[in-house]
Amino acid sequence: MEKLLGYARLGVASFIKTYLAALLVVTVKGEMFVLSLRIWSEEPLTFWGNGLWQVNFILALFFTLFYYVNPNT
Repeated sequence: MEKLLGYARLGVASFIKTYLAALLVVTVKGEMFVLSLRIWSEEPLTFWGNGLWQVNFILALFFTLFYYVNPNT
């Protein structure tokens, strides 16, 4: 039982690390996209003020789950 709990802890820790890495990448990509839109449209569009940051958590979760379901890609 101890061995199983150890494996579960390692799996959860690995999932959290992968999720946080995906969240960082998605957030940086999103901020760069909004920055380019702001420059292109000359309008004060903000990443955090318009609620776009909420999408990052869902996208990072999808990317992380896809990575764990299909790790050979």
